[in-house]
This record gives sequence, structure tokens and C-alpha cells, in this order.
Amino acid sequence: MVFVGFSVGIIEFLILDKLTPNYVIISYEMGKIPASIVVNESVERWLLLIISIFQIIGLLFYLEIFEYNFCSLNKNTKRHISKRER
Repeated sequence: MVFVGFSVGIIEFLILDKLTPNYVIISYEMGKIPASIVVNESVERWLLLIISIFQIIGLLFYLEIFEYNFCSLNKNTKRHISKRER
């Protein structure tokens, strides 16, 4: 138990060093999804599964893993901003 707590703390510090604090919060929330799906019963389980899928897709766009490539929506992503900066 001490080892798990220690390793989680180190992993969080590494994430904060390399990435933004958003990734720590998002990883915490994503870790709670499987437990909430397993605990709930029939209709609630499917509803949570559908909502979780939409949440994951939304996070992929928010973290700019997926990019919007229409109506110039990808113009202000980190990659394009750094390209214009150079």
C-alpha cells in the first residue's frame, strides 16, 4: 500500500513535469469510469457507458489528440501556433 501511494505520487509529478495539470485531473476521472460502470445495474450501466464514450471522445479533442480539420478550427492548436511562431 505504501509502494502504490509512493508510485502514484511520483507518476503525478512526472506528468506535471512533462505535461499540463489537465492530464492529472483527466487521468483521475478516467480511472473512475470502469468502477462506476461495474457497480451500476442494467439501464444505468448502459447509460454510463454511452456517456463515458462521449466523454472520452470530447477529451481527445480537448487534448488535441484529434483535431478539427474543417472551418479553420485547427488553426489555433498548439502545433499550428508553434509552427507560426517559428
